[in-house]
Amino acid sequence: MKKVLSILLLMGLMIGAGQATYAQKASKKEAKEEKKKEKLEKKLWKKKAKNYSKAPLSLRDDLENTNKQLKELSAKNKELMNRLASCNKSVDSLEAVNRAKVNELAALNAKYEKLQVAYEAQKNVTEKNITPGLVYKVQLGAFVHFDINKYLKDTGEAFEGENKDGMNKYTVGQFREYEVAEAFKKDVQKMGIKDAWITPLIDGKRVTHEEARQYISRQGKGK
Repeated sequence: MKKVLSILLLMGLMIGAGQATYAQKASKKEAKEEKKKEKLEKKLWKKKAKNYSKAPLSLRDDLENTNKQLKELSAKNKELMNRLASCNKSVDSLEAVNRAKVNELAALNAKYEKLQVAYEAQKNVTEKNITPGLVYKVQLGAFVHFDINKYLKDTGEAFEGENKDGMNKYTVGQFREYEVAEAFKKDVQKMGIKDAWITPLIDGKRVTHEEARQYISRQGKGK
C-alpha cells in the first residue's frame, strides 16, 4: 500500500513539474513574440521617420488628415448619441403611454366586474320578483310548531313567510325608510304582537342593521 502511495505521489510531482515547465515555455514564447512585434513596429516607425525627413510636409498632411478623421468621427459619435437620446426619450414616452393604457384597462376591468355583479344581482331580483335595493320588513315572529304557510299564496306580497333555520318566520309590510317601518312595528306591538321587530333586506336577502347602514352610506356616496 505504501508503495502504491509513493508511486502516486511521484506521478503527481512529475505532472506538476511538467505543467510548470509548459507554463514557463509558454511565457517565454509570448515574451519572444512581443519582442518580435516591438522590433517590427520600431522598424516601421524608423521607415516613416525617414520618409518624413525627406518630405516634412507629408507629416503635416498626415496630421491634418488624422485630425479631419477625428473630427468626422467625433461628429458621427455626437450624432449617434443624439439619436440614442431621442430613442430613449421615445421609449420613455411609449412606456408612459403603455402604463396609462394598462391603468385604463385595469379601471375598465374593475368597472366591468362591478357592472357584472350588479347585472347578476338585478337578474336574480327580476327572476325571483324581489324588490331591489334596501327595504325594511316587520317580522311578527319565528315559530317552530306554528305554521300558516298554506295561506300565504292568498295573502299577497304584503304578508310573507319562509322556513329558515328550522323555524317558520312571518313578515308584514315592505318599507323603504326605517322610520316608517319603526312606526308600523310599534302599531303592530300595540295590537298584541309584542315580539315584532324590524328586519332589513337587500335585494331580497336578509342582512344585519349594520350592513343596512353601510349600504345607505355607499348609496349616498354614489350620488
